[in-house]
Amino acid sequence: MYRVEWTSPVNAYAYVDVRTGRQAQIMKAWLERIGGCRVSYRYIPDGRRRDTTPRWVR
Repeated sequence: MYRVEWTSPVNAYAYVDVRTGRQAQIMKAWLERIGGCRVSYRYIPDGRRRDTTPRWVR
């Protein structure tokens, strides 16, 4: 499992655990729609179980 971190130009972050790259692509597209801006993401190895609900934090 990976923790995917998206970053936006306004320094907002969304963290979510995904099991496949496909899920990461889907979540990335969703974040781009609601954020109104393009976001980038990178995979962060993380074996700990986390809440899979995406959230924005400062």
